[in-house]
Amino acid sequence: MSTSRPRPSRRRSRGHTLIEITVVLAISTLLGIGLNETVGRAVSAHKQLLVADMATRMQQKSLGKIRSAAFSAVRVLGADSVGSSIFAALNTDGLTPLAGTRLPVLDTSGRLAEDVAGAARTGNALLLAVEGRPVDIAPNGTLHRLDRVRFVAFYLTRLDEKVVAGQNDRLDVVQFTSRAYILQSGVDAITDSAEQKDVLLALRAMDLDRLVTLDVDAAAAFRDVSTLGIVGSATVADPVIEADDRFPVRRLLFGRPMSVANNGAPIGVPRFALPDPDAPDFPGGLEVKVAGPWAARRVLVRLALVGGGAGSHNVVSDVTKVFTVGAR
Repeated sequence: MSTSRPRPSRRRSRGHTLIEITVVLAISTLLGIGLNETVGRAVSAHKQLLVADMATRMQQKSLGKIRSAAFSAVRVLGADSVGSSIFAALNTDGLTPLAGTRLPVLDTSGRLAEDVAGAARTGNALLLAVEGRPVDIAPNGTLHRLDRVRFVAFYLTRLDEKVVAGQNDRLDVVQFTSRAYILQSGVDAITDSAEQKDVLLALRAMDLDRLVTLDVDAAAAFRDVSTLGIVGSATVADPVIEADDRFPVRRLLFGRPMSVANNGAPIGVPRFALPDPDAPDFPGGLEVKVAGPWAARRVLVRLALVGGGAGSHNVVSDVTKVFTVGAR
């Protein structure tokens, strides 16, 4: 009588198959880990590219707004009593300028290089008197063309928002555009008192009831037009420069995962300004220089943005542009 026995080769075959499966699983696991790491790095790199692209587009957009304002400017106001008093009068609607905010010192010699000891000229805010469309008025048949201006400012504000690694808050660029003011010099040029009165009444009807004189301190710059069509003899002692309702005070980086670089960022901030131990936040990644005589005045603006996320590697975008003020 014969007895059936398992073939030794069959048992060996089953054993090899289990080992092979184990080896294959181990190799697959290692390949999967490597693939995941590769995919993760690719995704991270892709995200960084997207942030870098967004930062570049935001810089171009922000600098485009600054260039547009400079293109129409009739004055650049600097760090003197006139510019400082006008800047202090702006109603920024809660978007407070960064502590230590400074307007640039206007340099008529034409330097756009880094500041040197004893000649600190770089600021971190820009204040312009921008020309608007002239107002044509002919209440009695005689045409009067009156110039009007707005004050436009760009500055940094600090917000309690963490959007990038290594920076506990966000610095944003704010754009302020004031209501329009008629230049008083144009009204003063109307020598006929009755004609001037009718022109002023027409201006009041257009909600243009405050006149401005440039190149004087804010406390001496504004005069109100009365309901009788008369320019007040006294200036507005403590003027508040309101934003135009059509151009509310705005943050240029609002909703974007990025910030203007602060001085602690390892990207060369500041570059043009001298470090100031008494103002550790100055200038941040917004630096402004103004150089040259009025007829050829140039405005240099450097904007350094940091993007990314609270737990990711930061992406830095750093651009410097030079604009000619009043270029036509």
